[in-house]
Amino acid sequence: MTIHLLIDQNQSVALARSLAELGWRTEHVSKVAALGKRATDRQIVDYAVIQGMTVVTADTDFGEIVFRSRMSKPSVIRFDGHVEDAYNDVRKTQLLHEVLTAHAAAIEAGCLVVLSGLVRITMNRQ
Repeated sequence: MTIHLLIDQNQSVALARSLAELGWRTEHVSKVAALGKRATDRQIVDYAVIQGMTVVTADTDFGEIVFRSRMSKPSVIRFDGHVEDAYNDVRKTQLLHEVLTAHAAAIEAGCLVVLSGLVRITMNRQ
């Protein structure tokens, strides 16, 4: 599986571990020495671009940064409030695995994926 995931600090390390157990390449922001615990959203986006990663978050700022900067990468997968509040790590892992598998081409090309019970995909500017 070629998609490399950068799990934001607002998601658990356990989520990153569970996805890795399913074969996905993952790193949690808190474990990335180059970022540190006080990394800004912009620093995380820049790191994701350089490393060719997709950001997984519940924070709307990442999608806005990518859109306003007219960037084609990184892809951002965002849990909306309903999913963030109602889903535990096991359900999030299952949902992410399904979305990553079904929409790998779009994610690799650069897009915003919003998980809100439905899956909404908006391609980034190319």
